[in-house]
Parts: sequence; structure tokens; C-alpha cells
Amino acid sequence: MNHPWPRNLPVDHPNNITGLICGIIGVAGFPPVGIIALMLGIKANNDIHRNPMKYRGYGTATANIILGSFSTVLTLLAALFFFMMLMYATTY
Repeated sequence: MNHPWPRNLPVDHPNNITGLICGIIGVAGFPPVGIIALMLGIKANNDIHRNPMKYRGYGTATANIILGSFSTVLTLLAALFFFMMLMYATTY
């Protein structure tokens, strides 16, 4: 029996939800977790582009990359601020 639709529809990439949760946690209060969101988003994005018939969720992968990037920048700024304060405290 022939079906008018394909049997193997693309599914959401498994890293999308995990990366989204990590990105939200990273932006909301614990920025180092955002680095994980960035890595998961990039991996999901690459997998979606390589296998468009297997995976979907390009928008969620892009959101992971954006949230992870923002959180990573926050982490780097916090580390820079901590380092500057440490340098200032040791000079006086």
C-alpha cells in the first residue's frame, strides 16, 4: 500500500532541547553553562545541514548559538573583570 506521505519524516535534533535549556540557564544566572549551549547549537546546526531529511530544528539550533554566544561573552567579561580587580587589589 502506497502512502502519499513519506514514512521517515525529519525529527528534531536531539541536542536542541538540551542546548536550549543550557542557553537559558547560562543567560539567566550561570554563564559558564552557555559554552555548552554554544557547542551543542553548532553541532546540531552542522548535523541539520548535512542531513536535512533526517533532522529538523534549524531555528532552535540558531537560538542555541545565539544564547550560548551571549552567555560566553558574559563569562569572558566576568573573567576579565575578576582579573582586573585582582590586578588592582595587588597593586595597592
